[in-house]
Amino acid sequence: MKTFKEFQFGWWILILLLPIMIGMNIGVFHDSFKDVGIIPHLVFNITLLTIIAMFYGMTTRVEGDKVIITFGIGLIRKTIDVSKVKNINLVQNPLLYGWGIRMIPNGWLYSISGSEGVELQFADRTSIVRIGSKNAALLRNQIIEHAKLPALR
Repeated sequence: MKTFKEFQFGWWILILLLPIMIGMNIGVFHDSFKDVGIIPHLVFNITLLTIIAMFYGMTTRVEGDKVIITFGIGLIRKTIDVSKVKNINLVQNPLLYGWGIRMIPNGWLYSISGSEGVELQFADRTSIVRIGSKNAALLRNQIIEHAKLPALR
């Protein structure tokens, strides 16, 4: 059985954070920032670079009966046991839900771009998990196939 793997680039994080970082680095050479010092400047840059490294993209893999969601360089990850899934729906995430790792009504959202996704409902709990995807229909089919869930086909 072939492993499903999808990577989504989080362009929004670069659009938001790089101009701030560039502006602050240019500002260091301006007289108004002279009194700030190098340490706060380095801490600020390291903080922004860490955020970018942690959330520049999201990789979703379906391997066996697991869905593995990894953000950025891989320090943040979520593993979902799909053998406990009772239903999988295709969904459109409202803009209000945003991107990243979010608590949403009745569950959690893992998404880095776009609004398409799949919603997993579980047999052993009432909370849901929504996973953002460029191709939600393919992700849904792969989860069903890998988890051998004939009732959901």
